[in-house]
Amino acid sequence: MAQAAYFRIEHASYNRGEWGYGRVANAAHYAANQNKRGHVATVGLPIFRTSYDAKMAFLALEKQATRKNARLGDTLIVSLPNQVAPEHRIIMMERFLSRITFNGQTYAQAWEHNDKPDNPHFHVVLIDRDRITGKSVGKFGHSRSYRAKQGLEPNVTEWMRKQWEETGNEVFAEFGYGLTFDRRSNLERGLEPAERHRGYANDNPSVDEVSQNIPTSTEDAGDSDEDMDTSEKEGLTHAAIGVDPVGTIKFLHDQKANLEHLHRAKERIETAEKRYAWLVEQREKVSAEAGDYYQESQHVLYKNHQLQEQLSQYQREDGSLKGKSLSLFGVTLFKTSARKEAERVQVSAQEYQALATDAEHTRRSYDRELHRLSENASQAERDAFMYRRELEAVYGVEEEVEAAEKLLLYGIRDAASSVTLEEAHAAYQAGDITYDEYRTFLMEGGYHAELQAMDNGQSL
Repeated sequence: MAQAAYFRIEHASYNRGEWGYGRVANAAHYAANQNKRGHVATVGLPIFRTSYDAKMAFLALEKQATRKNARLGDTLIVSLPNQVAPEHRIIMMERFLSRITFNGQTYAQAWEHNDKPDNPHFHVVLIDRDRITGKSVGKFGHSRSYRAKQGLEPNVTEWMRKQWEETGNEVFAEFGYGLTFDRRSNLERGLEPAERHRGYANDNPSVDEVSQNIPTSTEDAGDSDEDMDTSEKEGLTHAAIGVDPVGTIKFLHDQKANLEHLHRAKERIETAEKRYAWLVEQREKVSAEAGDYYQESQHVLYKNHQLQEQLSQYQREDGSLKGKSLSLFGVTLFKTSARKEAERVQVSAQEYQALATDAEHTRRSYDRELHRLSENASQAERDAFMYRRELEAVYGVEEEVEAAEKLLLYGIRDAASSVTLEEAHAAYQAGDITYDEYRTFLMEGGYHAELQAMDNGQSL
């Protein structure tokens, strides 16, 4: 009789309405940790060089789901039987991924974690979207009643468990293992409740035990269906952090860097928008002043034009004044009336010529200032637009940016609270985390005395 192999699969799904963008990407970021991962199985995606690259790729896939309550993706943690050889575990991973992507129609990636030999398992991030049409293939986001009417397993988690059960039994039979998977709970099989998995207990002593009941994804629930209870939700929510101190602190440091980048991007937008508003205000102020001056100086320019025209009537072709005058030793002895009138007009014309020159100079100054303000305002407007586009390219529109900011804050808070000071200190002393990573942990964990001592160069 075949021996029952250890069967464990944890499934969670995330929708845009409840989580916003980024939760699935963060799960990929953790799962792709290069310090943990072994074999990587993939469908529709390249194998990414870094965990950050994996995160950004899945974030881009998430953002293709634009419906308000769209299902963004699913995550799985699947245990591998200790009795199965490593090469056959890889086969199980690859075949399971093929099944849940419907023979490669959708997107998925699975990362084997081999940092703890007693706890062989792999993480999966799955996007149920046809790679050609963009439509759902597995109908994971539909209600139970809809799935039942379509002849599908109503509960998506149960469907996932069935795929893993069939995959395992297929490989066990093919390679002659005296093992069998049975996805039913011990209660359903009339057995004593299962003991906690040794690897899970070893790695996660502070996390509450996951319910033996099959959890129901919030998006799988129909009108008469019940969601998973709060404790189950929380157990799945925190599955991506807190597994080991080193990975969690590095995750925390990355999240903090992402949050600071987001804040800097928002500050750049705010600065550019404020500068644009100020420049527009200044331009309007200068424009009003210029308009008033144009009106005031118009009389001077018009009078100057009249006098220059009038003066030309009193000048000969060579520019000399008409009329006659008689001078002796620099003293004028006689002037004709025509000459006297010409000289009078000339004096007035010269006075207004000087006034007109000043007016035109001031007008040109206003024009240059208005042009400068307009150019600077346009540049500030372009800067604000460009900065906003850059931010939206990563996080989405304003509401999504706010959701991403909250998600980053929650991730930082949860990561900081899931590692003890002793664990963090040991990791730092062992060289597993950097100075900056340890400092970020102390700051976000509220260890102010230790942070002060570190900054002062004191021994910790």
